[in-house]
Amino acid sequence: MTLADQRSFWLVPPAKMNLEANQVHLWRAGLSRDPAAQQAAWAVLSDDERARAYRYRNDEDREHFIARRGILRALLGSYLKIPAAEVKFVYNPYGKPSLAAVSTIDPLQFNLSHSNGMALFGFAWSTRVGVDLERIQPDRGFWNWLRNIFQSMKGNISHNWRRGRRLGLSFDAGRARRRCSRLKEPVC
Repeated sequence: MTLADQRSFWLVPPAKMNLEANQVHLWRAGLSRDPAAQQAAWAVLSDDERARAYRYRNDEDREHFIARRGILRALLGSYLKIPAAEVKFVYNPYGKPSLAAVSTIDPLQFNLSHSNGMALFGFAWSTRVGVDLERIQPDRGFWNWLRNIFQSMKGNISHNWRRGRRLGLSFDAGRARRRCSRLKEPVC
């Protein structure tokens, strides 16, 4: 599946969003915004969100935070039918936001995840929702580290085999090699 095919699965949000009780809505958004969109997002943030944004040392991280919170507020405002700036949050002891008391009986639940300039938002009524977004990338350092471990295992096996022969012990090098290969398979 190409990236263009993947993009076609995502819809542009409608002007009026309707989330049914038995539905979960997922929204994906890019966090790199033009200056006008960034200013619009900044305008709806609360004072504590702005203070948090100022604490980011890296400009890109700060801009992504502002974009995430601005988009989250816009989506929540659409579902709750209130202006984005009027969305109020409370935070658990770990800093996870949830909606402050609203006039609805069934509270709107949401979750968001972000990675590498993208964000994923999940919404549901009365049911907790969790989303996770991660960039999959080959970690060459990890694979080099893993290769070195297995090469050293082979070295230890051959060293032990030579040592065992000197001591008159038997050692099945083929069996050890097969065992080492079996160890490699689940990891790779």
